Amino acid sequence: METTPLRKSGSEGSESSGGSGAGAVGGWVYHLGVNSIGHEYCHLRFLFIRGKYVEMYKRDPSENPGIKPIRKGVAGPTLLVQELGRRKVNQGDLYVLKFYNRLDEAKKGEIAVANAGEARKWMEAFDHAKQQAEYELSKGGSIWKDIDLE
Repeated sequence: METTPLRKSGSEGSESSGGSGAGAVGGWVYHLGVNSIGHEYCHLRFLFIRGKYVEMYKRDPSENPGIKPIRKGVAGPTLLVQELGRRKVNQGDLYVLKFYNRLDEAKKGEIAVANAGEARKWMEAFDHAKQQAEYELSKGGSIWKDIDLE
């Protein structure tokens, strides 16, 4: 596994309200994965969920105006989030969440947080984003109109 030190931030998983809309949740998480040559990685990233939109940044967007997300997506009705429990990552214990599309399990990801309370908070945030997407679909909206396919 790549040697990324585990860092803790005072704003980890904090609710964000500064101009980001009602129900927005933002905070520091660890993005877990495997790169193209098979090495595992654990990178500290800022995850932001606003409405049905999910964005991941290298730095806190409230402290770095104009920064672009490194990953972004729209939560939809096929989103599933699973709590995998505690896992040892880089000599530390983290609580891991797996999220994926139930129709296409190739579309998946994992994030990790410091404790079970944070994991629960992120599960609720993803669930709220999914409910927001389902509500908009029930009102005749489309999740596809908001996706930039460039």
